[in-house]
Amino acid sequence: MDFTEEQFSSKIDYQDIDSNRAEAYQDTDDAQYSYLKSQVDRYLRKAER
Repeated sequence: MDFTEEQFSSKIDYQDIDSNRAEAYQDTDDAQYSYLKSQVDRYLRKAER
């Protein structure tokens, strides 16, 4: 999935707001977190080779 600015028709108003793990997890369920973690782990294992 491509989340570059060019894909949007109007300018994005980025907000430079600090976040933390608890806030990020509020909108994520266990299945989403597990999948994301597995993909990051998989990517990092490939990078170590």
